[in-house]
Amino acid sequence: MRWIWLLALLACGDNVTPRLERVRYDIAGVEVDDPELFHDRLRDEDCTAMKWADGATYCTPQYTDAVYSDPICTHPLAHASDVPAGYVGTYFVLRGDASLRRLWPVAAEITTPAQYWVLESGSCLGPYTGDSNTHYAAVGAELDESHFVRVRRSAPAGSGRVQLVALDTDDGLHVPLALHDRTLSTDCDLEFAQDVDHARCVPAGAVAGTLFRDAGCSEPVLLSPDPPPFARYGASDCPTYATVGDEVTGEQLFDLTDGVCGPVTLPNGYRQFAVGAPLDLPVVTRERGAGTRIQPIARVAGAVRIPDGWVHDTQLAADCRPGLLAGTHRCMPATTDVTSYFIDDQCRDPIDVAFIPESACAPAPKFAFRPEAVHPIGERVPMQLYEVSTGDRCVPYAPQPPYVAHMIGPPLPLDTFAPADPRY
Repeated sequence: MRWIWLLALLACGDNVTPRLERVRYDIAGVEVDDPELFHDRLRDEDCTAMKWADGATYCTPQYTDAVYSDPICTHPLAHASDVPAGYVGTYFVLRGDASLRRLWPVAAEITTPAQYWVLESGSCLGPYTGDSNTHYAAVGAELDESHFVRVRRSAPAGSGRVQLVALDTDDGLHVPLALHDRTLSTDCDLEFAQDVDHARCVPAGAVAGTLFRDAGCSEPVLLSPDPPPFARYGASDCPTYATVGDEVTGEQLFDLTDGVCGPVTLPNGYRQFAVGAPLDLPVVTRERGAGTRIQPIARVAGAVRIPDGWVHDTQLAADCRPGLLAGTHRCMPATTDVTSYFIDDQCRDPIDVAFIPESACAPAPKFAFRPEAVHPIGERVPMQLYEVSTGDRCVPYAPQPPYVAHMIGPPLPLDTFAPADPRY
């Protein structure tokens, strides 16, 4: 009876059900909204807000970049194995900002092309030789923005410094979208998203100052084609946010690597900007709600309250959010990757480890991830690590501070992590 629902959806009147709905998960009996993912009832597919070439934002299904069968990049093809949602996209980039132009549904698989081309930053590059180990597919009729739901940001609402921005649609959907810093006139997001009770709300669009303008590597400089709104510099796990100073000249820059400050060249197309005064940033509370195992979390700043993308799992003693593990939806904690090194100077005895930032700022993950399993993170590795270097030499390895190598435990059973069943 789907056609009856569609007629109701398209009918006029105040009681029309919005075409979009939030994707929700049932996590051990607690319903939690996905902070970014929606379900398009009409098209029966999930989507996220994305800007298109007309300058407006639409709820867009997952896609991957197209490849092309011609040297001027006008006839798109799909790498079928790389398109889990069934679409490829064509887009353009203006001053580093990508905008989607069209979506193309993936159609029937085709014979591996002898050659193909790719579109990068407005240039059609190739030809590249078709890979017989990769699946290719034709595409169906193009879809423009009219096939998808337009979404709009509301004006910031609230009387305090931190305000609330909502997402609206023409058919009546109105849901919390983001936090807005009224003092800085920009959206802000939590510096650390999980496993903390309080976090700074840091400004969107901050550009990292990873290079320096002096031979002592003490004066950070920002590289950007245009003046950035804010700066971020210092340790990656504990950065300082600042205003942006004046444009500076001179092509000689310096990079700090392994404690050594050395010269580098200014990349083409980039300008240099000095770092200004540090910013005073608002702090947001992450407030847990009631729950036996799973406790929902809200981000709270004064009268503003917005659902968090994470919940707290009391059995794990860690925050978690919906994710895939072994092909099932589970409430997954923050993880770091498992990496392999050696514990002998001949590089014969391997060991799997996880690198943890041990600092006063960043919360350290408690779990390590590999595609087939999640492992608990244990104590520090008590011995010297080694790696194979150039020339097949076995050399000592030491991670860069604040990272420290830790042991990992045996893989955890799948049912360690609460099921996160999608609900529409």
